[in-house]
Amino acid sequence: MTSNHKLNQFKYKSHGYNIYSFKESGYNSKALNNIFKLCESMLFAYSKVFLFRIDFHVNEHSPNNQLVSNFLANYIKHLEKIYQCKASYICVREQNISAKQHYHLAFILSGHKVCYPDKITKDCASAWKRHSSGSVHFPKKCYYMIKRGDKRSINPCIYRLSYFVKNHSKNLNGTAKSYLMSRIKNAKLLPECDYLFVEPEVTLKNNQDRNNGLVNEGSEVDDSLTAIRRGQPKSNIAPVIVSDEFVQRYQIKALVNEIINEDFDITIIIFKPP
Repeated sequence: MTSNHKLNQFKYKSHGYNIYSFKESGYNSKALNNIFKLCESMLFAYSKVFLFRIDFHVNEHSPNNQLVSNFLANYIKHLEKIYQCKASYICVREQNISAKQHYHLAFILSGHKVCYPDKITKDCASAWKRHSSGSVHFPKKCYYMIKRGDKRSINPCIYRLSYFVKNHSKNLNGTAKSYLMSRIKNAKLLPECDYLFVEPEVTLKNNQDRNNGLVNEGSEVDDSLTAIRRGQPKSNIAPVIVSDEFVQRYQIKALVNEIINEDFDITIIIFKPP
């Protein structure tokens, strides 16, 4: 990952992550910690998670967040109905020299349900314009696919989200909340360690299996599960070789049962090495 910005380090559980460096204004470490928890919560539910960024602009200043709060409540329900998965959001209110506030947002869904940004970003932009008569802006590189236990996929996303927690530009928010975020319903189920973000043992095992001629577990499991969800013929779904540890840690059995319960007349065959 390359950046023109200086980097800082933030420790979450037992690992460090690159974040923006805000030397002059500093940053809100509690808000950043909550962002980590929300991403971790989604990775607990899904082995792949899709995240997209969007900025909302309003027509006139408001001393509260009622307009965006009402939108988020309805739009999250809309996303969950359309994509049949959990949907979460991170929303930050900012106001610097402008007479009106603006909002930075990230929406997070299952990466097995959403793979590309085109449709969902257009839908979100249209929904906000209808709701508020405001406008939207999409930052460069507005989406990420992060994978459970794969720090390489998580690092650039966390770095991008860390921009949300800068103290600068939030001093004019008054009594309005600067941070709006989905409630983490499964917080008590999250592990004390951070293997949902970084799984060194599984990474090592995957590398050893690859060197021994076995399959790349992560990508092929994901591909097979995605194929099942799309209802592809059984012949198109590759058998996957995985270890017992991989099945247990990544809840493959539970995920497969969930898919079968969705009435797809398809099964996935998981072969384990002898």
